[in-house]
Amino acid sequence: MKKYLFAGFVTLLPLIVTYIVVVFGISLVTSPFENLVHYILSHFQVFDRGIAFFTREQLIHFVSKTCIIISLIFFIIIVGMLAQWVIFHSLGYYLDCLLRKIPIVRRVYTTSKDLVDALFTTKSDTARKAVLVPYPSKDQLTLGIATAEFMLDEPYVCVLVPSTPNATAGYLVSFPKSQVTFLELSGDAAIKNVMSFKIEL
Repeated sequence: MKKYLFAGFVTLLPLIVTYIVVVFGISLVTSPFENLVHYILSHFQVFDRGIAFFTREQLIHFVSKTCIIISLIFFIIIVGMLAQWVIFHSLGYYLDCLLRKIPIVRRVYTTSKDLVDALFTTKSDTARKAVLVPYPSKDQLTLGIATAEFMLDEPYVCVLVPSTPNATAGYLVSFPKSQVTFLELSGDAAIKNVMSFKIEL
């Protein structure tokens, strides 16, 4: 009985965690706009009787969240299109400088911005490649993500060593390039390996 209970728990746990994260994320994103959209939709007579098993309030609540999510997706796409324009690049630069000067905001913004740049911005052939590095000691190998190269007396590689299971935290460590083993593995795949407590090369 214990064996089946454990097997069921292991099978259901990823689904439960995924459900909780998705529901929490949707609620977090939609809650600031929900009251406004709910108020607008409540004036439409099409929702007066509800549909099937949904009451009027449940239907309005569902449609409100759907409309907000679709609107946010379009907003993100528009921002992505504008980000390709030179003028928008200048505005983004000044906004970046402004946020880095605000005392409390700059700590959160700088940390998240640098992490996103390290993970999702490719600036060289080395960037975003999965690597094995001698960390935390010479006798151990740790999975990391190469973020950049620089030159001192010899080539060095900056490596982000993510924590398990929270891959958004970790350490940025520099190693001589001769000590870095590059893998046929993307940075995204490396993150998945870290979060799953195993390495699949």
